[in-house]
Amino acid sequence: KLCKYHHFLCSLTSQLSYLIGLIFLQAAFGLMELSHPDNSIPVNRFVTPLHIVPEWYFLAYYAVLKVIPSKTGGLLVFMSSTCQ
Repeated sequence: KLCKYHHFLCSLTSQLSYLIGLIFLQAAFGLMELSHPDNSIPVNRFVTPLHIVPEWYFLAYYAVLKVIPSKTGGLLVFMSSTCQ
């Protein structure tokens, strides 16, 4: 008769070794099945990715910053709308 502690320890050890094996395979061979496909797209510093959208409570400020082409002017309008 096996005690429950021995069964629990064997089960936990096998699960932990399986997890460590998966982490090792991911680190050693760079398996990409677990990563999002957007992570493979080359970076363009001047274009914001389309899937990045601000939260709903920032949409008004985001619209103000998108309308004003100058960075300084956008910052001044943003600060004046915030400080009202």
